[in-house]
Amino acid sequence: MNRNAQLILPVVLLLLWSCKGNLEKYGEDFANLMRSNHGLFRDCELGDTPDRVRQNEGTAPSSFTDNSLSYEGRLNENADYLIQYGFENERLYEILVEVSFQNPAEGQALLNGFKAFFNQKYGAYTPGNGFLVWSTISGNTRARIEMVDESQLSDFGQFSLSFYKENPESGETPAL
Repeated sequence: MNRNAQLILPVVLLLLWSCKGNLEKYGEDFANLMRSNHGLFRDCELGDTPDRVRQNEGTAPSSFTDNSLSYEGRLNENADYLIQYGFENERLYEILVEVSFQNPAEGQALLNGFKAFFNQKYGAYTPGNGFLVWSTISGNTRARIEMVDESQLSDFGQFSLSFYKENPESGETPAL
């Protein structure tokens, strides 16, 4: 191995470790679900192609159509997740994340991890119709992030997270 490679490899490994370590301060389940502190979610940005999303996910989707990719999995022995990526004209415009959990304390910890991370990254949330809302730029697009605890509406613990392209004319969420 040449001298430059010997110097660069430890730096790259340190950067990769520090990114995961940075996420773990918000909780292990948060770090496992979020995976990266780059992009809006899991290193994805609005405007990404389906191929780019598949590459970021690293596994085949559990289901797919021409306009969506879905990934299901277990976060831990007490929590399952569903991630749906919505596409329009071959470009990502919406990410929907649902996490269901049996242990309310674990679910609340995950919700608090997302809230703290987004507050740190995008500034304090604003309340909106029962949601916590953040606004940011993703790629070249104004993006809105909404998070809600839906546990009181179901027999089990659940929270939802939505990332989508803001529609400045109407202020409405585009449909998936």
